[in-house]
Amino acid sequence: FAPDDLYTLPEFQEAAKKAVISKIGNYVSSYHPSDKDLQEALDIKRKFNIDDQSFAETSHVLILNNLKSGNVNNVVKIQEVFSISDEKLLSPEYVALAEQALRANFERGNKDSIEKIKEKFLPDLDIAEFVKTQYTGYINEGKWDLVIKLKSHFTECDPIFQEFFAEQKEI
Repeated sequence: FAPDDLYTLPEFQEAAKKAVISKIGNYVSSYHPSDKDLQEALDIKRKFNIDDQSFAETSHVLILNNLKSGNVNNVVKIQEVFSISDEKLLSPEYVALAEQALRANFERGNKDSIEKIKEKFLPDLDIAEFVKTQYTGYINEGKWDLVIKLKSHFTECDPIFQEFFAEQKEI
């Protein structure tokens, strides 16, 4: 094998793709992203001659992973790094995961991420109605730690809680 031939071997190509995912993953998930990580990912892409299709698949993997864990801010950074259109983010696969991320971020009390999810993935979402439905559900399920926590994060939960509390006094 000539040294340049090594770069084309399938196992090296696969390792290079994983390295690109790792480097870009570090870049988008860091509070203080290092351009070095991004530059190294692009250098690997170039050195291993990773085609644009494979590079696009990398963005897909990163978006899926970040949506699954509810990290919408990272998805926005990935969108910027890979120049992904807003329309592409509205694919059914991403929207379904965004709905899961919405619930996860609500349970964390993360208003900013909920707004971003509405903006990027669920433009027709009525946030007030979502909060009311979810919060009422948690009351009915008796998830009291969550009910109390969310009441402190979302002012719109307080009247729902007060109404429930008043109904309990009447019983």
